[in-house]
Amino acid sequence: MPSLEENINFWNTKYHWTDQGNEWSQTWGSPSIQWYGSIYIRLINYLPVDSILEIASGYGRWTSFLKNYCKKLYAVDVSEKCVSFCKEKFKAFKNIFPIQNNGSSLPMINDSSIDFVFSFDSFVHFDLETINLYMTEVEKKLKLGGVAFIHHSNMAQYPDFINNEAWRSPDMSYEIFERICKKNGLNCIVQEEINWGNDTQHLTDCFTLFIKGELTKKVAHIKNYDFINEAIILKKIHDNYFS
Repeated sequence: MPSLEENINFWNTKYHWTDQGNEWSQTWGSPSIQWYGSIYIRLINYLPVDSILEIASGYGRWTSFLKNYCKKLYAVDVSEKCVSFCKEKFKAFKNIFPIQNNGSSLPMINDSSIDFVFSFDSFVHFDLETINLYMTEVEKKLKLGGVAFIHHSNMAQYPDFINNEAWRSPDMSYEIFERICKKNGLNCIVQEEINWGNDTQHLTDCFTLFIKGELTKKVAHIKNYDFINEAIILKKIHDNYFS
């Protein structure tokens, strides 16, 4: 995996953001279809809230939707280029605060001030050390009873799998992520292993929903081999109704 410095350089100078990050929603047809069909449906019981922290917001692909579910939205990214773009893009919205961080800590966010933490399509690229650092921060920033939804790598489940075109971190899995949560006093609510891209046979990614507080039910562990098939169906709906 690239180092933090290499990541900053790539997203600041090498990646051109010609489609503002919307290119990563092509499998679904559009970010709107992906949000409502694949993301929000998993979060509907936990939104709206007073405050949301989005980690690795990029050009604001998901910020555009998250802003509708809170009074304050902190959109944090390591890239100065991304933060500058979001400041301009969302300048009319007084509840959005684009902030640059160092890629592993969140000192600009008050402790125990956040109701919901969200990160999608970014933690999948973070190595074990970076995730450990971020999760310590997430625990500090969440209010008691606050919830987080993190999309992360599950590649450590497949140590002999060499086809890593989607650039997933090889040292992270749902089990490792759950242990990190527990170490930080966080409890998993749902862990959903999913497939991604053209690979339908390997569950290379995982969605983990967790809480800062006590669980009232057993952790739900899901192996979803149909995630990409669901995306294909949603794209058909998009193409028929919105094209």
